Amino acid sequence: MLVVCAITAVSLVEYGHVEVTLRALPAVLFAAATSYVVLWQPHVVLTPQSLIAVNPFRTLVAPWSAVDAMTARWTLTVRTTAGAFAVWSAPAQSPWSAVGTLRRDALGRPSLAGAGTPTTAIAPLVNQQWAAHREGPEAAGEATIRWNRRSVIVVTALGALTLVGILWP
Repeated sequence: MLVVCAITAVSLVEYGHVEVTLRALPAVLFAAATSYVVLWQPHVVLTPQSLIAVNPFRTLVAPWSAVDAMTARWTLTVRTTAGAFAVWSAPAQSPWSAVGTLRRDALGRPSLAGAGTPTTAIAPLVNQQWAAHREGPEAAGEATIRWNRRSVIVVTALGALTLVGILWP
């Protein structure tokens, strides 16, 4: 997506459409920033001390002792002393993905997950870490949910500039 946005911006400048470039560039940058924030930024980090879950606009840092419960209905939801937090990067397994896994295993095909841990394996892994580390002294502390200020500011500013470019006479 970033490459497509860069090619679009360069081609607008190259062909001498300065006014169109000034109007379209914020929209191109908005598309690139939103794609990054929504598709690339969300992730989960498990340490012996805590669970760190990064969503597009908010981040949860929860020591294991602050985690009260976890559910995996549509997505992994962590209930902490700071409130419930739905983890974007850990969707629950659907019945159709289970069928696909069984088919690939039966046919001897490699998994489609590629590098890293498949998202369907995150919930059991998080539960395992929680069971192993929630009683330890290094897991003490309070959970915090904070805004990802940089993501919010960049996406909001580029969205506003895009609207200005569209609505400017």
